[in-house]
Formats: sequence, structure tokens, C-alpha cells
Amino acid sequence: MPRTIRTTPEIDIIRNLCNRQKDALMCAFLDLFLLALILALVMLILVSIWAVIVILQTVQSQREEKVLRDSFGTEYEAYTRQTWF
Repeated sequence: MPRTIRTTPEIDIIRNLCNRQKDALMCAFLDLFLLALILALVMLILVSIWAVIVILQTVQSQREEKVLRDSFGTEYEAYTRQTWF
């Protein structure tokens, strides 16, 4: 019988933050790969579509950061100083 792990709201929030950081890294590398592919294929219309996608991702990440700052305040500030991304 598998053991169940008890979680608290704090543990769930930390787990979600870690997953979001992984998602952000994957998005950044995906964006760079797509840009390289688009430039290699010399498709200028795709460059503009890529730019729109990057802008949308940036806006969404700023919204998420605002929610985290409003929810956790100084704890989130301390956390962001410890992370590199």
C-alpha cells in the first residue's frame, strides 16, 4: 500500500513555484529555438508571430509575479533574491 504524503498549503505553493520556474525555462529555450528556426528558414512573417508570442508570455509572467508579490510580500522578495531565473 503506497504511503500518502500530507501536504500543507505552503508546500503546495512552493511546489507550484518550482513547476512554474521549470515552465519559464522551457519557454525561454523554446522561444530561442523557434527564433533560430525561423531565421534559418528566412520567414519574416513568422518572426512577427514569434515576437507576439514572446510579448504575450512576458505579460503573463508579469501578472503571475504580481499575484505572488501580493500574496507573499517579503517572503517572495527573499525567495526571488535566492533564485537566478
